[in-house]
Amino acid sequence: MTKTQSCFSSLLTPQGKYLFDFMIVKHKDGYFLDCELNQINGLINRLNVYKLNSKIEITNLSHKFQVVVISNEKFLSINNSKNQEGATIAYRDDPFFY
Repeated sequence: MTKTQSCFSSLLTPQGKYLFDFMIVKHKDGYFLDCELNQINGLINRLNVYKLNSKIEITNLSHKFQVVVISNEKFLSINNSKNQEGATIAYRDDPFFY
């Protein structure tokens, strides 16, 4: 992920069964994982299993940020936006993605 490209991702069981889906968005020195509100705690718990001895912190920031939906036309009117899947721009220091 870069400041100009985000991606859709999912987490599956070893057997390939669906667990979670989310968007990964670069933000300042870290990453946002945007998922459904009712799945936050389950996703954090599952990711904490995999981090092992890594020096990373997985934190629920849903109380500090909001998800906003805008039209494609509005997104494309913002400077440096692109009409391609995953295109991401910074607007007032926060990421917007298509």
